[in-house]
Amino acid sequence: MSSPVLSEFSDIAALSADRNDGQDLLLSDPLGDNFKNAVSDTIEMLPPLDCFVPIIKKLPGLFLDNNQYFVNGPLLMTELPELVSYTRRISELVLTDAHSTEPEVASETLVQLALIQDPKNPFLSSLHCLRLIDADKSLSYLFFCITPSLRTLEIVGAPLNRKITISNFIKGLVLGAPQLANIILRDSIPENVLKCIPNFKHLRQLHLIDTAKTLDFAFLQELSVLSDLEDLLIKAGTAEYTAFSATPTAEDAAEPGLNFTMLVDATYFL
Repeated sequence: MSSPVLSEFSDIAALSADRNDGQDLLLSDPLGDNFKNAVSDTIEMLPPLDCFVPIIKKLPGLFLDNNQYFVNGPLLMTELPELVSYTRRISELVLTDAHSTEPEVASETLVQLALIQDPKNPFLSSLHCLRLIDADKSLSYLFFCITPSLRTLEIVGAPLNRKITISNFIKGLVLGAPQLANIILRDSIPENVLKCIPNFKHLRQLHLIDTAKTLDFAFLQELSVLSDLEDLLIKAGTAEYTAFSATPTAEDAAEPGLNFTMLVDATYFL
């Protein structure tokens, strides 16, 4: 009997957490000399990757059925030296649905891979920059992008029907990518995502471009205490702004040394 179809990031993440809770046998076992040699200390980075499928193609026993990628049998870390060597060389990844003509990756394949990934040493351990460009189906790969190495996140055009997926991913980054320094959000973004932003304590650059329907003073106040924040741009031409007691100026919202720009043509509620 086939596994149930899992289309949401949260489902895959939950399964991975259950599997790895106190069960790190596959992850902690010696992986052998061949595996260790595949992951060299000196890594030559790959050009920016604009599709997740090349990663999946490194899996052993991969086959196509009904235009979907499956693996033949269970996945074991000891059998993945080629995949690990490849993923360690990825520093920039774009997830987009632009490659919709590519065969899809079966949910069962993603679950199998997620179950053996070590959260402390993820496959994409060198990923520095992640861009989500009008992504919908490709958001199924988000779980694999939670990595301590991530420094830049850009999201353009998040679909409303995937707001839970996006929100859960951002929440996962707070703990999984604590050194995230640059966030660029364009177009409509779920409100829960904006509320998570002040939790990134090492944020240096934040651009919010037409992302929110509403803004309030409390949110700006939370941003103002981020000591590393140097570049803050908020463009909210159609947003409704709720002030604390008066409309804040750039000087009110910005700490010394912060390059703050706020472009608002909005309705103010005082």
